Amino acid sequence: ENSSAVRRRFDCVSNTDDHIHSVRNELQRKLETEKKRVQKISSLEEEIHRLESVIDPEKEANLEKQVSQLYPQLSNKNNEISRLQNMLQELEENLSEMNRSKLRTEGMLQKELNAANKKLQTLSQRFRDTYSAYEWLQKNKDKFRCNIYCPIMLEISCREDVAKYVEFIIPHRDLTAFLCEDKDDMNKFMRTVRDEMGLRINVVQATKNFNRPVRENFQPRHPIETLKKFGFWSYIIDQIEGPDPVLNYLCHNYGLHRIPIGDKKTNTLQDHIPDDIRNYFSDSHHYSVRISKYSGEKSSRIVIVKPSVLLAGSTNQALITEYRKSVMKEADKINKTKLDIMEQKAAMGVAEREINELRSQKRNMDQELQSLRTGRTKLKMRKEELDVFIREGAIDPELEKVKAQKKIAELVVNVCKDQSNVNGYLKNYQDSLVRNSLCKLKRSMVQAVLVKKQQESAVASKKVEDFKRMLLNAEEKVQRVQIEYKRAHENALKQTDGLSPKDAAFKRKYEQHFASLPNSLDMLDEEISNLTARADCLAGGRISVLEEYDKTKKLIENLERDVANPEKKMRELKDNMQQKRDIWIPKVCGLIERINNNFTTFFSLMKCVGEVSLEVPEEKSEYSKYGICIKVQFRESSKLQQLGPHTQSGGERAVATAIYMLSLQELTTVPFRCVDEINQGMDEYNE
Repeated sequence: ENSSAVRRRFDCVSNTDDHIHSVRNELQRKLETEKKRVQKISSLEEEIHRLESVIDPEKEANLEKQVSQLYPQLSNKNNEISRLQNMLQELEENLSEMNRSKLRTEGMLQKELNAANKKLQTLSQRFRDTYSAYEWLQKNKDKFRCNIYCPIMLEISCREDVAKYVEFIIPHRDLTAFLCEDKDDMNKFMRTVRDEMGLRINVVQATKNFNRPVRENFQPRHPIETLKKFGFWSYIIDQIEGPDPVLNYLCHNYGLHRIPIGDKKTNTLQDHIPDDIRNYFSDSHHYSVRISKYSGEKSSRIVIVKPSVLLAGSTNQALITEYRKSVMKEADKINKTKLDIMEQKAAMGVAEREINELRSQKRNMDQELQSLRTGRTKLKMRKEELDVFIREGAIDPELEKVKAQKKIAELVVNVCKDQSNVNGYLKNYQDSLVRNSLCKLKRSMVQAVLVKKQQESAVASKKVEDFKRMLLNAEEKVQRVQIEYKRAHENALKQTDGLSPKDAAFKRKYEQHFASLPNSLDMLDEEISNLTARADCLAGGRISVLEEYDKTKKLIENLERDVANPEKKMRELKDNMQQKRDIWIPKVCGLIERINNNFTTFFSLMKCVGEVSLEVPEEKSEYSKYGICIKVQFRESSKLQQLGPHTQSGGERAVATAIYMLSLQELTTVPFRCVDEINQGMDEYNE
């Protein structure tokens, strides 16, 4: 109690000290707050003065007026830019369309030029001398007075479907002949090319009036309109393009203006065609009619028209010239359009610079207006804030200091009053400490005695536990001995037919046996060991024979099982293979049937015979010998034979290989197929 009383007095002193610090801190806070309030008021007054000097209502009104005047100008410039953009887009679209049109025209021109190159290639391959003369003429045209035309096959052009009719009528010697307008030029050309260069060529001379249009020199007997009922749709000359001297020569020598071209209908109306038309074509045949001068009977010679060779890929020089002119015109239009686009882009650049300048002016004015409006808003806020600080009550620093000193004095007086009772509390506290020390000494002595007694008690408890374990072990040993005695007694009773030594029958029955046994335990043990050894020898022989018998029996069972398992596994494998074959064979046969259908169809288009089948060996289970059997027949005189290196020629094998690959096309989707020199050994027809 004395300690608590003293502690309370010290706590009171400490709390008084804390109160004094609190009073002083509160005074300091009030003084700081008043100082900050005065500084804030001064700062607000300065800022208000600065804002009032910056804000100019007249300037703000002028800026708003200038901004409103910029809106129409910006709108006009935007409309102008939109109009220029639309015009530019339209020009660019026109330019794209012109470029596409130019590319299309260039493509058609290139197609015609490729056809011309193809004819030149044909000339160089089939008529090497004529091609050499053509090359020489191209370099030496200036040596002749008049025109010398290239081989006629290069000068004329016609459609692909008409080329075969032209080539049927005009022999190759004239199609490869050079045509000269002047006889002297012809002689000079022949001396140079034939005699000096030793080239074998054909040269012909133009007919009279060769410069006149061919229609003025040669007219058909019947207008083509009157012959349409017989299937005729044009005369050969109307389907050929070329220089007039060349066309006049062909009409003069071969009458191209009198040979009409018909269709399938012409084949069925040959008896109704006018008699003066002696030479004409259907879609696939040439008809040559002769009338006997004696009997007046007509006889016709009909020949199948073969595909064109020299005129294949004929070109139209007029069309080439037209395409070239078109390309030049389109190029001029493209260049003009590009200039227009550049002018439009320049105009757009000017307009965009002007509108950017207007936007910059507007942006600067908007920023200045925003600055003025922000300043006006800030001025209002600062005035309101100043009013708040002014309305707050001001404090007197000196008065607050006096109040604080008064509170501190009161706290000190209260502490001095309580100090007089502290000495009595301290004396009572000292006496309590002495009594407490004596009590602690007595408690330590009692604790030492208690620890000693506890140790003695622990030793005695350990001895009791040891005696308990010894007793438990002895009891367990007695129980084991009793169990062994009982088991031995039971075994002895079994050996003596249930008789014990106490029974009279036991003595009568076993007295002689026990009399023959030794009287000491050691001798009895020795006798037991001998008998046990003899029994072990007899039992071991019988066990070895039985074990050998069991092993032999198990070996026989295992061997029988090993023989049975492979046979069973073989049967299972054969059944499994048959099941898989039943699934596999129909799929393979179906696939090969599809290949065979395609293969047969393609061969029939070539007027040949071909088939594909599955090659099955004699032993059907030998799957490695399965294969594809391809049989072909290229000639009616031969039989259908399997494709092989010794039966067919290299070209025929190549054709069969190519057709087999085509037959696989629809069965397997692949990105591409690569075939190298498949046409080696083929003739022209097969290729």
